Amino acid sequence: MTDFTFDDLLNLIQMAQTLNDTEREQQYDEVRENEQDEVEAIRPDLQTLVQDYQVQTDEIVKDYQKGFHLIDKEVDGVLQTVFAETDQADIEAIKAQLSRPRLNS
Repeated sequence: MTDFTFDDLLNLIQMAQTLNDTEREQQYDEVRENEQDEVEAIRPDLQTLVQDYQVQTDEIVKDYQKGFHLIDKEVDGVLQTVFAETDQADIEAIKAQLSRPRLNS
């Protein structure tokens, strides 16, 4: 019977560890490849989603700009009406109040 030394045991453990590392790396490589395949499979759907999002965002911006333009137009109309109804005497009174020196408290 041959003597099985401590060094033989260490060598056996190292060999087993090396095999485990190799197997683990192979598994990691397989997982990476599978993930890459999955990404490639859903890429067209993702591109479609991004394009749809861009179209919808553009529509929202256009609607917002239209609404803002309408509100701006209404405000201008109200201001013109207010200024048209304000007579010159009121304007002069407001100017006089604004031009008076104020006392500091």
